[in-house]
Amino acid sequence: MSEDPTKRFPKDREDNGEDKLDRLFAAVEALRSDLRSEVSSLRSELHTEVSSLRSELSALSEIVEHRLYDTRPIWEAVLAEMKELKSRMDALETTVNNGLKDMGHLFRTQYVDVIRVQRDLDDRVTALEQKPA
Repeated sequence: MSEDPTKRFPKDREDNGEDKLDRLFAAVEALRSDLRSEVSSLRSELHTEVSSLRSELSALSEIVEHRLYDTRPIWEAVLAEMKELKSRMDALETTVNNGLKDMGHLFRTQYVDVIRVQRDLDDRVTALEQKPA
């Protein structure tokens, strides 16, 4: 117990805390350098991948545009044909409706004529039956 606690402190520079602190700073700086190099590498890889994706997207865009040029005239022709078909169907519907109206009028007129002829025949038959033979 008579030991002096101050004797345990280092006396020269290699054994003191400053050396340990310098080594710690060096280790932190080495880690920082490694981290910077890794981030730089990842950034470079990311840039390469993004450039690759952009070129692939551009190629796909060109393919789509090319296919649109191929299919657009066909689609426009189909639409024009559908419009023409619709107008022809409308005209046919109008013609059929007009024909049905005409037929209805004709049937009503002929029905009235048949009823008139029937009454005339009934009157004549009745007149013949009432005549003495």
